[in-house]
Amino acid sequence: MKLITDINKMGLPASVKVLVVFPHPDDETVFTAGLLQKLQKNGNNLRLIIFTSGEASTLTNGLAVKQNLGKVRENELELAMSTLGVNDVQIADFPDGRLAESPSMYSYLKGNVLDYKPNLIVTYEPSGVYGHPDHIALSKAVTTLQAEIPSFDVLYATVPVTYLHSKNSLKMARNPDQVKPIKPDYVLLLTPSEMLKKYKAMQAHKTQFSFNLKDALRWVLNGLWMMEFYAKR
Repeated sequence: MKLITDINKMGLPASVKVLVVFPHPDDETVFTAGLLQKLQKNGNNLRLIIFTSGEASTLTNGLAVKQNLGKVRENELELAMSTLGVNDVQIADFPDGRLAESPSMYSYLKGNVLDYKPNLIVTYEPSGVYGHPDHIALSKAVTTLQAEIPSFDVLYATVPVTYLHSKNSLKMARNPDQVKPIKPDYVLLLTPSEMLKKYKAMQAHKTQFSFNLKDALRWVLNGLWMMEFYAKR
């Protein structure tokens, strides 16, 4: 496992075109906000695709009417990516919580890969970090597509072996006992400026984060404010 600050040491020179794909708004910020900033600074071509609006989330902090949640979360994503300097952002219209039951999801992903022609795709590691079915479905689709079109590498966003899962997150897993995130190959250290922007981007996703002391302590213990964890396939 390599401890690094420079993404060039991850094999990501400016010539590498990167596609980042996640199921829900906020996934990209929690696990890859530092990487997104470093890619922007490095001059890499970068596109982010979020596959759902996250409308089925049980978290609605500060939102009185849940029926507006999908649109609100799209707006939160826009603000978060503005904070991180990511301009090429797309939101697909797949149903939150049912990616595995959406057969057109794979063809949508494939179409974007054929169009954009990335050298690298970044997504969740195969168990979806905490077992969310959407996380697993999209990770599986990327892995399957790599076997079909072996023209790109895959970088899995993962967590350290000491990661503390919350009880609420594991409730989303169909088989919580089988959730075993893969070990990282790289630990990407964030600069103080990058940490601050990551925090501000997470604040933009205000329906999903309460920022109470308990949650803040868990994030500090997990190290995700200061570093990010990646495994290369």
